[in-house]
Amino acid sequence: MLRRSFIVAGIGCTVFGPIIRAQQGMYPTHPVKMVVAFPAGNGADAMARAVARNMSNVINQSIYIDNRPGNAAISHGMVKTALPDGYTLLIASNGTLAINPNLFSKLPYDPIKDFEGIGTIAGAPNVLYTRSDHPVSNLTEMLQYTKARPGMLTAASIGIGTTGHLSMEMLKTLTGIDIIHVPFKGSADVFSAIVGGQVDFAFDSISAILPFGQSGRIKMLGITSKIRSPTLKDLPTISEQGISGFESIGWAALLAPKGTPREIVNILNSALNQSLKDPQVLTNLLKNGSFPMPSTAIEFDEFLAKEIKRWGLVVRAANINMD
Repeated sequence: MLRRSFIVAGIGCTVFGPIIRAQQGMYPTHPVKMVVAFPAGNGADAMARAVARNMSNVINQSIYIDNRPGNAAISHGMVKTALPDGYTLLIASNGTLAINPNLFSKLPYDPIKDFEGIGTIAGAPNVLYTRSDHPVSNLTEMLQYTKARPGMLTAASIGIGTTGHLSMEMLKTLTGIDIIHVPFKGSADVFSAIVGGQVDFAFDSISAILPFGQSGRIKMLGITSKIRSPTLKDLPTISEQGISGFESIGWAALLAPKGTPREIVNILNSALNQSLKDPQVLTNLLKNGSFPMPSTAIEFDEFLAKEIKRWGLVVRAANINMD
């Protein structure tokens, strides 16, 4: 049907040109830009660069990084309005794609209508932790301690609506604990408040707190993924400690503008999944407390829809509105 439409419209049709080029094996013919919605130098950026480097080898064309951190409207807008020809891609997170649609009534982009999903890249669980001299040493004790002191204890996060914040809100919903949320500007501030005794608990990424856990400055009480992390094999998950249904991970995914031909999406998905098998990429992910999440493009679309719905339940239960 697409080929027939092309013939009717004529060879000059810009809509179907990329499809024919992809069918003829002509993609990619020049460098690909990968817009990364994270700042240069952080763990997510390192992951993006490692993946881009390996994908370049697979597709036999250079992929260069364009960091656009901060306001998602900038990074996502660049890709949303780009030509759907496979030469402008986006690496984004669960925060901008699955959480923000539930926090804001209006966004300058729609994660489903404006993008073609190529595939998930990696997942990153959070860790529930407290200071080393806190009376609790595991999740069961934490819940008992908190329930005996309703509204008296505090939980820190790196900001309202972040995965760490919503992980605590999910725990509150599933267990009925009453704990006060205290937002900070970053992981370093959260850690200082925890060890200083200003707040009691926090969820944060493995990469942010692992050195302090290994040195004994904090106690790690549980991990938010469904299965244990390869980086922290001895740390039990929250679900296996009795909180059925608890799962909360940050994740990153690769997307293209809506309308990008399926042939090109499939080429990029194959290159992405091959790169996730590379030993250097795996080492980079594990070093930052992440794990590979290969998928097909269709599987990612289904996953994104479920994530939007799941985080919506948490946001509404916590009555969070960022408008």
